[in-house]
Amino acid sequence: MESTKTAIVCLGKSFENDDERREYFREELRKKLPELKNIEGFPQGEDEDIVNLSDPPYYTACPNPWLNDFIEEWESNKNKAPGRLKHFNVTEPYASDVSEGKTNQIYAAHSYHTKVPHPAIMRYILHYTQPGDIIFDGFAGTGMTAVAALSCSNPDVDDKFKIDSEWKKIFDASPNWGNRKAIVGDLSPVASFISYNYTIPYDIDNYVGAIQKIIKEFDKELSWMYETNHTNGKKGRINFVVWSEVMSCPNCNHEFNFTEAFYNPSNQSVADEIKCSSCSTILNKESCTLMFETILDKGVNSVIRRPKRVPVEISYNYGGEKYSKKPDKGDLQILQRIEELPFPENAPNFKLPDMQMVRVGRIKTTNIEYVHQFFVYRALQSLAFFWKKAQESKDDRISSFLLFTIEQMVWGISLLNRFRPTGFSQVNQFLSGVFYVASHVAEINPLYLLPVWPRDSDIIRIEK
Repeated sequence: MESTKTAIVCLGKSFENDDERREYFREELRKKLPELKNIEGFPQGEDEDIVNLSDPPYYTACPNPWLNDFIEEWESNKNKAPGRLKHFNVTEPYASDVSEGKTNQIYAAHSYHTKVPHPAIMRYILHYTQPGDIIFDGFAGTGMTAVAALSCSNPDVDDKFKIDSEWKKIFDASPNWGNRKAIVGDLSPVASFISYNYTIPYDIDNYVGAIQKIIKEFDKELSWMYETNHTNGKKGRINFVVWSEVMSCPNCNHEFNFTEAFYNPSNQSVADEIKCSSCSTILNKESCTLMFETILDKGVNSVIRRPKRVPVEISYNYGGEKYSKKPDKGDLQILQRIEELPFPENAPNFKLPDMQMVRVGRIKTTNIEYVHQFFVYRALQSLAFFWKKAQESKDDRISSFLLFTIEQMVWGISLLNRFRPTGFSQVNQFLSGVFYVASHVAEINPLYLLPVWPRDSDIIRIEK
């Protein structure tokens, strides 16, 4: 399949362009949904949301009813694959150690907790399969098996040189490079969505133009939320804000914020114990009382109690230089203005499902019950803005990749993003694999994240 505006053939059917192909198969998917819902593991969601998220027949946000059609087509053509051998036998297992770092650009383009760098998988595919073979991964996560299969026909220059050298040393031969087909799936809808965006072509120029347009619109409409006054009174742009929980001494009820009390900026460490500045009682974090405040949660239109948090440090740029400051009156006024904004129409506000991480630990301690409560209000407004703009794209494929781009920053701008002084930029400092809300967190300006994509992301160059 080629991503194009010209005539294409898909599963034996001809279409004027990719959009026509997509709409035809989406309508077919609508017809098949009643039967597909009988399959165990069918995702929870509205039918139209599932259809609109899908790009059938190549990707569906539910069980894919066209898998057998693909297999039939690929099987009928596999013997024509360049480089395919008439007789192919694997006489020995691949028994060499495989070591791949996690700095690969494709691997790093989107975080996921069980991902394996695709060059590591390529070695096994090259050893156990030949061009034209079909590879199935039913626990695919974000689709690195599919990326590896595709890369066997168009490998990165450095990866090819490294693997060629290994093959010569281990087998005294060269690997049989060439196209393999892959079918990948996962029970997680977000994992399969990420996999889709890693593997299905898109128009690079249109994508870059679209993301830059959204960034400019955000800058025009909401950049005021991330402005702060420099020492000369002129505006700087916030990179991140450190928020600290407010605690109290159990002996005298004196209130203090965690960061100023426990954090030592001179050695960038958090103290195990402190002395209460009011009564001199020796305290550790566990002995302190977490303070709460009662607010009206606009997302669920009900009164809730949440941990009391205050901004304690602002990192910002002015005149091309980075600076740090304590929040001033102007910063607090901006935060108050943000709190007065209505709840974003498209912001997620569903209740978290019953699971172990919700019943214990810091999620329970901080009273987080709904997904929007993972964000300070400024971050929620920003995320909702970007999500809305991505969905408004008239090109469905570009819209999906825009959502892919924005989705990867969700953890990084949430309360899960810990403040770690040694993390420098504070980007993506969340604890992988768990919902953990630290006592001090770093709220990142999304513009501190997004400009990286059009400029530096290798996924753009590889797709091209």
